[in-house]
Amino acid sequence: MTPKSWGNVHKTDKWYMLDEKNNPIPAGDTLEYAEWVKTYDRCVEKTVTPSGYCVSTVFLGMDHQMSWGDAAGPPVLWETMVFGPGGTGDDDMNRYISWKEAVRGHWRMVKKFGGAKPQKLWEKMVYLFTKGVGREIGKTLI
Repeated sequence: MTPKSWGNVHKTDKWYMLDEKNNPIPAGDTLEYAEWVKTYDRCVEKTVTPSGYCVSTVFLGMDHQMSWGDAAGPPVLWETMVFGPGGTGDDDMNRYISWKEAVRGHWRMVKKFGGAKPQKLWEKMVYLFTKGVGREIGKTLI
């Protein structure tokens, strides 16, 4: 992108939002995306391994497919980054084209850096409650 084209950057099909099933839908423009992102938690997963690595997977909102213009293929909208105990963020990274792929990639990265996905029922419940999902479920059960 050259400085001359920056004036049209808000009118692009590169911005996406998620529907209620976490499927990407194009935003009309940057302003629509900006309004949507104010109310949406873009974090898919965040895990700290026993060895101190932080694995973070987020919805990016902007297509990170590296072939601008006549790009072929689906948009690349999710990213996992690994931040080492020093917090540099350059330990590892991967990008994905779907929510499901991002979740699977997150847990592969957690495993690679010495962590594990919660397996026992109580671990899953603690995980859900810390993500906020369990709190919402708990409200309906009380």
